Amino acid sequence: MRNRELELTARLEALTLETREVVTELRNIQANNATDEPSESQTDRNQVNPSKRSLPTRPKQRKETPFHIGDKVRVKNPSTGQASLGTITRIGKIYLTITDSTGRKINRIPRNVSKLTSPNSV
Repeated sequence: MRNRELELTARLEALTLETREVVTELRNIQANNATDEPSESQTDRNQVNPSKRSLPTRPKQRKETPFHIGDKVRVKNPSTGQASLGTITRIGKIYLTITDSTGRKINRIPRNVSKLTSPNSV
C-alpha cells in the first residue's frame, strides 16, 4: 500500500511540473502573439484585441431617494384597476415596491410616486 502511495505521489509531482512548463510556454506564446500584427481573420471579423478592450464600469451608486420603507405614498400613474395609495415595502436600485391596502404590489420608479404628508391619508 505504501509503495502505491509513493508511486502516485511521484506521478503527481511529475504532472505538476509538466503543467507548469506548459502554462509557461502558453503564456510566452500569448505574449508574442499580443505584440504581432493581427491576422487576416481577426481584421475581417473586426475583433477587438483583448489587451485593448475596455473593462466594464460599475454602475453608478444610486441617488438617495426621499423615500423610506413604511412611507405612505400616492402613485401618480396607476394602471386601470390599481390602487393609487399604498405603503413602500421595498426600495430597489431602480424601482420602489408599493403595497396597497389589499396586499397587491405595485412597482414604480421614484419620479412616479409622491410622498403623502398627512399620515391619516391612507
